[in-house]
Amino acid sequence: MKRLLLVLILFSSNSLAGSWGPDLIKFSLESGPSSETMIWISGFSYSATAFYQRCGGLERTKSIGSKYLIEILNKGYAGKTITAEQATSVLDEALNKEYQCGAI
Repeated sequence: MKRLLLVLILFSSNSLAGSWGPDLIKFSLESGPSSETMIWISGFSYSATAFYQRCGGLERTKSIGSKYLIEILNKGYAGKTITAEQATSVLDEALNKEYQCGAI
């Protein structure tokens, strides 16, 4: 059992080597910690993915990743504090350009 646990730990650390986390965030959302920003971004990602899949702008097998959303916000707001409303507006505008919806 201990060997299995060790293998799983080693596997997970190797698989995360190329991953990303709070260090990617270069802006402040509502002056909160990066961990809360990641939770907000993750929720936005799931919601946006579901919306664009339903409207036909995104294939059912694809998703809108949190990293992509963070990169959009970093471009315009690096080093700045923004509100959730500002972030929503910027992301909505960028996603509407990227994913064209059909008639709903």
